Amino acid sequence: MSESRTARLDARPAHRRAEAEAVPALRLIDAQARSRHRALTRAATVLASALAAVGLFGVVTLHVVLTQGQAQLDQLQARADAESIRNGRLTVEIAELEAPARIVEAARGRLGMVPMAAIVYLPATDPATPLPPVAAPKALPPVAAPPLPAPTPTTVAPSLTAMPAAATASGRP
Repeated sequence: MSESRTARLDARPAHRRAEAEAVPALRLIDAQARSRHRALTRAATVLASALAAVGLFGVVTLHVVLTQGQAQLDQLQARADAESIRNGRLTVEIAELEAPARIVEAARGRLGMVPMAAIVYLPATDPATPLPPVAAPKALPPVAAPPLPAPTPTTVAPSLTAMPAAATASGRP
């Protein structure tokens, strides 16, 4: 079998032959080094597990915050849609209230206004020239006021010059 091995080694390139003939270096591992290696491996495993758990917790927390934000955004969008519909209705209502036909109807019906018979334009005058005299308006007949009721002992006419005693004592007018 050694001859077949030697034949196979000869068939390989030179640098491969050197690797195949080299004997691996062996070393002795003591018990303390082995226990230190296991302790470091355990510590690294625990640390990696803790970091993975914290990372997963962070991802879950972020997902919850995003979900809550999306719910709030949906609620605000629904509110904006409702207000947009309300705004459209109010715009239509304003257009109906501003319609000239409705304004004329309200002026005639509720306010008793009537359309003018004719439009009269006044001529422009020079402000330096005096205005022509205006005829005095017709005097209206005097209207008799209803008689005032006679004063009774329970009603006293207020005096404009006299101040109440309580107001004078407090120093207020």
